[in-house]
Amino acid sequence: MKRYIIDRFEGEFVVLEDYETGKIQNMKKSCFPSEAKDGDIIIVSDTNLITIDKEETKRRKEKMENLRKMLKKN
Repeated sequence: MKRYIIDRFEGEFVVLEDYETGKIQNMKKSCFPSEAKDGDIIIVSDTNLITIDKEETKRRKEKMENLRKMLKKN
């Protein structure tokens, strides 16, 4: 099982960042759930099933928003 962050969509591909290593790779957009969007954390199972980790996505977005607010205050 691997985790990735959806960086962006480019044509028929999704650009992914490995959650642990930061390495970038592309996967076909047709493999992803239709509700997938930039910034989502996805899990790719050993059988290549792709799911969105909604809880981790929410935690990461909250963390990023808190960092933005902190930087804006300074």
